[in-house]
Amino acid sequence: MNGTLDLQRLGEVHPRLPSARADELGECAALALEAGGHEPGTALTIDFLGHREAAPVDWAPRGAATASMRDAHRITEDGADGLTLAVIGAKRWRLVRRLQRGTFADWLVADEMGTERALEVAGTADDDLGKVLRREREQVDRSPYSARSVCVIRFADPRLVMEHRP
Repeated sequence: MNGTLDLQRLGEVHPRLPSARADELGECAALALEAGGHEPGTALTIDFLGHREAAPVDWAPRGAATASMRDAHRITEDGADGLTLAVIGAKRWRLVRRLQRGTFADWLVADEMGTERALEVAGTADDDLGKVLRREREQVDRSPYSARSVCVIRFADPRLVMEHRP
């Protein structure tokens, strides 16, 4: 991956995402990374479709006072969405829209070839990443979309795993 993943630029990377939501997702990703003991510039290990690489993540420090105003579960969940959107944007994927409950995925995205995919995203502070990945695979496999992907993030390391589903 070339360059830094800038959590403050999600709205620029995904112009269809409302700017207030982009800012919120970026802030939650920053807070989740900070809760894991990380500082701006921390390297994110990325396993993207079988290819491993690392990229630094940049954000404006938020601090404990900001974190105290949010639910820790929402920080992790929305933070996973924010970090995932930063990574897929760097991979030249584009955000199509948010999916609704009952579709068993979070986002409809278009990959670098233009294929629209249902994307399920999950995050964890420090749980076993393999366990989270298995759970999310089962969920997205129920999606009615023929092209499906799953992305899970563990903030303690930090590490992101993205894979396509059959």
